[in-house]
Amino acid sequence: GPDMRSCIFAFCLIQATDYVQAQRQGQQLLRAMQQLYGAYDLFLTAGPGPAPRLEAHRTIGLTDKWEKPKFTAFASVTGGPAITLCSGFDARGLPLAIEVSGRPFEDALVLRAGHAFQQATAWRSRRPDVAAHAHTPPVTAEQDQPSATGLDEHLKAYVETMAERAGLRL
Repeated sequence: GPDMRSCIFAFCLIQATDYVQAQRQGQQLLRAMQQLYGAYDLFLTAGPGPAPRLEAHRTIGLTDKWEKPKFTAFASVTGGPAITLCSGFDARGLPLAIEVSGRPFEDALVLRAGHAFQQATAWRSRRPDVAAHAHTPPVTAEQDQPSATGLDEHLKAYVETMAERAGLRL
């Protein structure tokens, strides 16, 4: 559907040279992380903020994917295991999260730390308040379609070609 197409569309534009360069940068980051991996067993990072309410749903456009920094991205790039855990709720009752990550192949340690956190806190047991007979907000993909504004004709043609190669229909 439109949401999935929007989520994966950016990756249709990645060429082999982009992939090779990303792999090189990933290896560079992994080498830089070695000193930290030697000094610390685990890393604790903040999640992206409260989870959105259903009526706040929107399709993420192509440029939206790269606009916000992701504190947790280093674990994905370096191959380190990570687990996201509920760490509380904001004033509106929406869940907040933290991420525990570790050295590559230290999955068991990360899972043990996540389990210990869940045993020490009650956040895992809390559920959002749902009123009986409450109105369920409609969520449709048409609410916020990604825009192609700002793309020149050459880039638009390239995007269309790459989408077609990936089997996507715009």
